[in-house]
Amino acid sequence: MPFVQNNPCILASVSSSSRTFTVSSMQQNTWNPNEFYVTLANVDATGWQKDISIDWMVFSRWTYESPVTDKPLMLHAAVGKYVSVLRQDFRAGYAQVFRVFGGTGGGGSFPDLQYVEMEFQLGPIDKGGEVVSRFSTALDTNGVWYADDSGLEMQRRVYNVGQTERVSGNYYPMVAAAYLQDEKSLERMTVLSDRSHGCSSLMNGQLEVMLHRRCLKDDGYGVGETLDDSSQISPKLWMIYGDPDSSSYLQRRLSVMLQNPIVTAFEFPLTSTVDVAERMPSMSGLHQPLLPSLHLLSLRAVDPSKNDTILRMEHLFEIEENSKLSQPVNVSMSKLFATGLTASNPIEMSLTANIPKSVAQTEQLKWKTTDDAENNEIIWKKMSEFAGDGEMVTINPREIRTFIVNGRA
Repeated sequence: MPFVQNNPCILASVSSSSRTFTVSSMQQNTWNPNEFYVTLANVDATGWQKDISIDWMVFSRWTYESPVTDKPLMLHAAVGKYVSVLRQDFRAGYAQVFRVFGGTGGGGSFPDLQYVEMEFQLGPIDKGGEVVSRFSTALDTNGVWYADDSGLEMQRRVYNVGQTERVSGNYYPMVAAAYLQDEKSLERMTVLSDRSHGCSSLMNGQLEVMLHRRCLKDDGYGVGETLDDSSQISPKLWMIYGDPDSSSYLQRRLSVMLQNPIVTAFEFPLTSTVDVAERMPSMSGLHQPLLPSLHLLSLRAVDPSKNDTILRMEHLFEIEENSKLSQPVNVSMSKLFATGLTASNPIEMSLTANIPKSVAQTEQLKWKTTDDAENNEIIWKKMSEFAGDGEMVTINPREIRTFIVNGRA
């Protein structure tokens, strides 16, 4: 006897005016988490469905929640030419700041600033408290949201109403980003983070991010201590909204900016005009800007005596993630860096740069898989080899390639 229930529920009663029976079992459909089966025992199989009624106790998570404060908020607002700021003070240890870029100067002039920044100032929070930031939208998501896997691929997540722990059981890691997408219009709301969080979508069109928590006891799952975290933290979230192409572009680009903030440095005051002339006010180590789909992931010296440097390049987009940017990118190693820095004699290495790629390929373990050969060939393209003279490299979607180069500054 199947039934579909899209809200959290428990079985309250099963009754009949003319028959006596017992409920043998209640089982969730493996393929559809919103569908359950109730098995009845000691019942006549003829015409039994006509007068059986099933009552469900439907409940919401709201009963478990409480606002940070029930007092009037303290608001501070400032509108500027390039940025507008709104600060909300709830009470000691709880505050958030919103920043909208563009201001009265217009956001169209800043293509990389099409987002809303939220900075939270939390802690010490209440003991036993869990602080979340919830985004409520009109998007029809049908219990589906997406969160990144280790900051790379986006994974489809589905709210499971059959979870015994229906809140914690529906939380998933969010390393760098998560988004909701309307099933019909395909409009997308994306949230980026500067650190790892947990996220969930407990109701249709909602996305919530766990910002901070303070436990009262050990959960018994391996930590071995009570996570009584009384620290003060200031996490940041960036929110963007748009169609899949524009959202995926901003998501990948802004995520790099958010997780690799600009480092501010200072020096002693200049003492003469000669000092001014000797200073270099701006400098770029690249010969020209990289394409929007490419990211210089790392550049680190490993053997100063030989001028050996680890160089990693990453393609930011997945296959078919973006109609224009999910394409292979060709990089000329000889033209990668500006004057004063070379990348000669590149040797491709494994991702961790401990053995050459040629060795890793010949001595790799053979795993038994059940992947479809044709789809496997489409999704996982063979890593490109160097072209003729060894200076042209192709980076395919979602590839990270590592090289040892003879870099000279």
